[in-house]
Amino acid sequence: MATLAAHGGRAILDIPGPHYRWPYIDAGLEAAVKSQLHRSLSDRDAAGVIGEFEEAFADFVGTPHLDASRRCGEA
Repeated sequence: MATLAAHGGRAILDIPGPHYRWPYIDAGLEAAVKSQLHRSLSDRDAAGVIGEFEEAFADFVGTPHLDASRRCGEA
């Protein structure tokens, strides 16, 4: 078995890195982030992006309500 490049073996890729970038930032993501700077992040009244996430995710998993501010294990 060959030695991995990370352990001194021969490298397979000879192109300069980085080979993986995350998140992929395009004009759409940049515009969404800039827009969010001027909106509410409130988790107290289900408004703004938190409320939108809760509503969309509850819809996705098929439940009528979701509270993203609760920690696992809390009653």
